[in-house]
Amino acid sequence: MKLSIGTANFLKKYGILNTHVSKHEVLKILKFIEKKKLNYLDTAIQYDNFFKLRNNIDFNKFYISTKINFKKNDFKKDNFGFEYLKILKKKIKVNKIKKFETIYIHNFDEIERKNHKKLFLFMNSLKDLKITNKIGVSIYHPKFLKSIKKKYNIDIVQVPINIVDRRFLSSDIKSIIKKKKLLLQARSIFLQGTLLNSKKIIKYFNLKKKKIFYDYHKWFYDKKIDKRKSCINFIKDQKIIDSIVVGIESLGQLKQIYNDFISKSRKNYPKNIFSNNKSLIDSRRWKK
Repeated sequence: MKLSIGTANFLKKYGILNTHVSKHEVLKILKFIEKKKLNYLDTAIQYDNFFKLRNNIDFNKFYISTKINFKKNDFKKDNFGFEYLKILKKKIKVNKIKKFETIYIHNFDEIERKNHKKLFLFMNSLKDLKITNKIGVSIYHPKFLKSIKKKYNIDIVQVPINIVDRRFLSSDIKSIIKKKKLLLQARSIFLQGTLLNSKKIIKYFNLKKKKIFYDYHKWFYDKKIDKRKSCINFIKDQKIIDSIVVGIESLGQLKQIYNDFISKSRKNYPKNIFSNNKSLIDSRRWKK
């Protein structure tokens, strides 16, 4: 199982807690990643500010994945995808990388099925043009996985998986992933920090949403078990998962996660505290 580092908060505020990693800290993180030969970075066209550090870091030593957020009007254009191709080529040239490791469709859940053929023709052309090694989709709900036809030849799906969100671990979804021969990458394994931090997060949720998080944090308090280690062990127990993306706030936090990731020690986790309610587990629906 590979470990990839999310870069959304590198040099930019991100998430419900508005976390931000400074230039000095990002440089330390990248050097640590290179030293440990992790070398996988996850970003998106909309938030790849860390590329500003190209004069300090050789990005050609990293496997960098990015995401494209397609607009509804894009599909009406005769030259669909051309502007994104230009953007991607420019990023490759300016940042002196050979190609991207994976390019994801960032908002696949929002794209109408009638546009799928045009969409995947473009995405597969990026592989033919050697812009990327793999193509994939980033999705939020299992039903969208079922709409991806095998003939579209995607390589990987990136989905939210964590202790309280186990929708993509159902037997039918696992069967689809195996049948379509897809790699599975887990994101949101800490659910934007809500699974690690009880005090700073709870105040943002209404009473209905508090219940599951209250039960979750109380379970760990009663058991006196480390939450971070348990979240990582939960993911490591899911053999269907090929890789994970984690967001970090500091080098110290990355070192802790890395040590937990390679550790053979086991930590228990709650077996029955989870939900399929999108208003609870989809951070896009949270309101402060």
